[in-house]
Amino acid sequence: MAGLEGLCPDADPGAWFPDGEGLLHACPWLILGAAGLVFEAVRPGGQQWAAICIGLALLVYGGTMLAYVDLLPSGLWRFNNVHYFKWMFPAFALFLLLFLRDVRHAPVTGAAITIVLVLATFIRALPVEVGSDAPARMLVFAKPQADFRAVYFGRSAIEDRAGASRNVFDYHQVPVSGQRFVAVALKRDFAGQERWSARSSGTEWPRTTPDFYRDVPDIGAATGTPLHRYAASVGFGVPCWTRLVGCQTMITDR
Repeated sequence: MAGLEGLCPDADPGAWFPDGEGLLHACPWLILGAAGLVFEAVRPGGQQWAAICIGLALLVYGGTMLAYVDLLPSGLWRFNNVHYFKWMFPAFALFLLLFLRDVRHAPVTGAAITIVLVLATFIRALPVEVGSDAPARMLVFAKPQADFRAVYFGRSAIEDRAGASRNVFDYHQVPVSGQRFVAVALKRDFAGQERWSARSSGTEWPRTTPDFYRDVPDIGAATGTPLHRYAASVGFGVPCWTRLVGCQTMITDR
C-alpha cells in the first residue's frame, strides 16, 4: 500500500478517491518549501548542515507516516489526519522564505531544483481495471443503505483466494458516491474471486479492537462481488494540484 499512499496523500488522490484532496492541492507552496530545503542543503556558503539535518528528520518522519496503513486521502481532512504532518509545515515555510531570500545567489540551481521537484509530482499511480483473477489494489462494490460512518468503520470482511481480510485492519472501505464504496487493500493486494460480507461473524477480530469500531450501526447481512477491480499502474501526467486539469476519477455509479 505504500506506493499508493506515497503518491495519493501528497499529490493527486483524485483518480482513486473522488472526495479526497492531496496536501499539494491544498498547500501548493509546499513545493517551493521543498525546493528551498534542497537548495539550502546544496548551496555552498549557506547553512548546509542545518538544512541537511532538518531535511533528514523530515524525510525519516514523513516516510514513517506514509507507511501508516490508515493514512488515506479520504481521512486526511475529514478525520484531521493531516495533524500527523502539522509540525512539518513550519519547516517548509521556513525554507520557502530562505529560498526566496537566497535564490538570487544561484538562480539556475534554484530553477533546476524546482523544475525537478515539480516534474516528480507528475509521476502518478493510476488505476487500471483488471480481470477477476488478477491481483487488485482496489475493489468497487454497491453501497449498502447505511451512512458514511457505518460503512467506513463497519466490521465487514472480504474473502478471496488468499483468505479473509478485515475492514480497518487489512483493508479500508470508503463510500465514494451515493451508490458505491471502494475497498482499498492495506496489507496485501486482493487475490481474486472476492466476496464482501457486511457482517464478519466468522472472522476473528483482535481483543484490543476499540469500542469505536465495535459500536457502528449494523449495515445488514448483505454480501456482494466487486463491480470493478483496479490495479495500480505508474504513469506520467499533469496532476490536479496544478489546477491545469480537472481531478478526474475512475469511480462512478455505473
